[in-house]
Amino acid sequence: MLNGFGLGNAVGPIMWLTQYKPRNRIPWIVIGICNLACPILLLTVRFILARENKKRDAEPVNDAYEEVYVEQVTADGRRIKIRVDKEFLDLTDVQNRDFRYVL
Repeated sequence: MLNGFGLGNAVGPIMWLTQYKPRNRIPWIVIGICNLACPILLLTVRFILARENKKRDAEPVNDAYEEVYVEQVTADGRRIKIRVDKEFLDLTDVQNRDFRYVL
């Protein structure tokens, strides 16, 4: 999305050339095509994410990251182990199979 935004801002002013005046048909056609492509791309992404959510719902429960402990040193020098919840493990959406995409 960021690449498309930057590309659009870079190429946009180039479309409004004097050769397209007075009606500027070519620039308006390009804008129309972009406005049609956006919802199609958004629906495609939604379809892909919904399919991934269904696939994750069908998988068995993965306990790979359920019991993770971090060792911490207290002020008096003792080492204690603290359990870390899966939400705070800095896992990607591919690694954390419990993650569901919000649609």
